[in-house]
Amino acid sequence: MITKSTVFVLGAGASREFGYPSGLELCELLAAPDLSGGRTGPLATLVSCRYAEREVRAFAEALRLSGRLSVDAFLEHRPEFLKIGKAAIAAALIPAENRFWLFRRVEGRQSLYDYIWAKLNAKPNDFDRNQVAFITFNYDRSLEEYLTVAMQNSYGLTATEVAKLLTAVPIYHVHGTLGAHPAFSHDQTRPYATSIDRCEFSKFCHPFSLNSVAG
Repeated sequence: MITKSTVFVLGAGASREFGYPSGLELCELLAAPDLSGGRTGPLATLVSCRYAEREVRAFAEALRLSGRLSVDAFLEHRPEFLKIGKAAIAAALIPAENRFWLFRRVEGRQSLYDYIWAKLNAKPNDFDRNQVAFITFNYDRSLEEYLTVAMQNSYGLTATEVAKLLTAVPIYHVHGTLGAHPAFSHDQTRPYATSIDRCEFSKFCHPFSLNSVAG
């Protein structure tokens, strides 16, 4: 249990071990002109969701030639690409929302989230005595999902019971999220899943729930 007021700040690489791209990798992924051939990848997903291919290509080319090392840094000075940039980030990151990666231990080593969860260890009735908060610069909800699943299986609690306990653990996303996690909110939530439903994707991506430094 963490009884001393503690704030964890998670940088852009904190969720990379869980299958997410780093900031630079995300930038390179979205700058790649992947609209031809089999039409796979995040940019092709945008076109399938009725984004104009001309605009998608313009965004990718400008990002590729901008010299910026992150999509956020690029969007800060190109607000005309803000809406399509948010959607592109979502299209790239949602397919990585795979629960398997959260509990996969490479070479037997504990993950960052394993370490944090061990520090939060307490009986369910005492869990709210943890004095901890998180500030994350990542859009993904991997931390929320890890804590939710770990608590359900460690304590044998229902999703509703876990959600009540997690009110003691505020998690602030500096730039925004891929929709609120069901265990942490009742508004604009979406499940932790790799699939992108076109209707759901359009709901969140126009303008999407990602906040940007440009906005």
